Amino acid sequence: MQKRYDVLTIGETMIRFSPPRWQRLEQADSFEVAVGGAESNVAVCLSRLGLQVAWVSRLVDNPLGRRIVQTLRAQGVDVSHVAWSTTGRVGTFFVEFGQPPRPTNVVYDRQGSAMSQMTLSDLDSALLDQTRLVHLTGITPALSPGCRDLVEGVFKMAVERGVLRSFDVNYRAKLWLAAEARARGATDRTVRTGAVRRR
Repeated sequence: MQKRYDVLTIGETMIRFSPPRWQRLEQADSFEVAVGGAESNVAVCLSRLGLQVAWVSRLVDNPLGRRIVQTLRAQGVDVSHVAWSTTGRVGTFFVEFGQPPRPTNVVYDRQGSAMSQMTLSDLDSALLDQTRLVHLTGITPALSPGCRDLVEGVFKMAVERGVLRSFDVNYRAKLWLAAEARARGATDRTVRTGAVRRR
């Protein structure tokens, strides 16, 4: 049976602000603006390889939310299933690019984002019948208890439908403690695969 999508990704994408020319945040008079998110980065890369990819998230219907959707749509990613909200906020993060020996520094400002309030009811479950593979990361369950239930629910539905699953542990120490992630099974998988990334 022909599927509409090769890959379905679900997760948060944010607005990124970066000082130019390796400046420190406290020095900057202006910022370069970009869009970034682990799941949407995968979606864009796969779309460029010619696959049919859909990205699902929950965004505020404001200029920042629309900027994210327009950016991904321009890369060939299907964003028609985004859940729009009139409350919450769009997550942002600041990247202070390092110049050796100074490392790159990331500052998140994403608490209370619309995506952190996403639940399984925001997702059209019929999408899982239309895709070959669903891709999620360990970032999403770190955002909120509701997002943890979302990830578990999506994987459960995928198993029931015989949909292939892909999970990038992508442990972020700035989002939750290792003990908490371990309790959800995230860091154990990370250690076994040797893919520990602490950012």
